[in-house]
Amino acid sequence: MEILSLRPPPFERDEIKKAQRRRNYASISMSESIITNIATMQRRRCCSFDSPGLARNEPTLGKHSQGDSTL
Repeated sequence: MEILSLRPPPFERDEIKKAQRRRNYASISMSESIITNIATMQRRRCCSFDSPGLARNEPTLGKHSQGDSTL
């Protein structure tokens, strides 16, 4: 009587391990990219311009508005 093994052959085990490693690396790189995107968005909100007035298309001191259509 032949005993059947439930374990896959060695070459298949290696492929399974590679796939599991790829999945782990993918989840790490995805979370890193999410963190990078969040940090970039926050930095753009607070520091994109030297003057917050310029960020909102507001006139600077001594300058008159030229009829900006976005206001």
